[in-house]
Amino acid sequence: MSYRLNVNTQPGLSQLIALCMLLCAVGFVPGSSCAICSDEGAKQLVGSRLPLDKLVAAKQAVGRLTEREEDDALKFAAKHHPELADLLQKLRKTSVVGFSRGIREVHLSIQRLERVREKQPARFQAELASWKVDSEIRLLTAKWLMSQDPELEKQICELLRQRQQTRIDRLKSERHRLTERLKQLDKQIGMGTTELEADLADEWSRLAKRAATTAKAQKNRSTTNRSSVKEKLTDKQQ
Repeated sequence: MSYRLNVNTQPGLSQLIALCMLLCAVGFVPGSSCAICSDEGAKQLVGSRLPLDKLVAAKQAVGRLTEREEDDALKFAAKHHPELADLLQKLRKTSVVGFSRGIREVHLSIQRLERVREKQPARFQAELASWKVDSEIRLLTAKWLMSQDPELEKQICELLRQRQQTRIDRLKSERHRLTERLKQLDKQIGMGTTELEADLADEWSRLAKRAATTAKAQKNRSTTNRSSVKEKLTDKQQ
């Protein structure tokens, strides 16, 4: 079941500030000194609006992404959490600082997931699913703080239960992997004398073969070098 913001209804600036404050409270926006969430920042934005130069400076202060990085982050959010993408699109038009913080959080999540895909591809789908659940929990919690809707509370608790079960499943999988690894180690430790001697013989055979190949290659290079020097000396004598 999907719960989406009504994108056709444009909220007032004060509502956006309130939502940004709630998102900060539940962890969507990192850091504790949000320019929008501060009392002075909220008063200036609601009342006279911040001058453009201050808005630009505030955006740069939280680390500005390139336009392509922002677009990629929005596409990622639209694909995996459309409601979050709707909110970010609104903030892009109404709150430079709020949008910068939110889009940067998504960008950092993408980078983390790409590292997982590169180093541990088997975990990628599970990590992506975990991000989706976490993102939805944060946004639903922000909405619940504004409405105290019991139905939202049920949805959040169900997501929390789902997240906990996912963690348990991941721990079970890790335990299984470690158990199999321990079995392999026990097998190697418990090798009998005959198996151990056979393993040593195979290892020595590989080592001797590799050493012989290296020595032959060095001898060939040495012979080639001596021939080259001899030819040069002959040419000089002539």
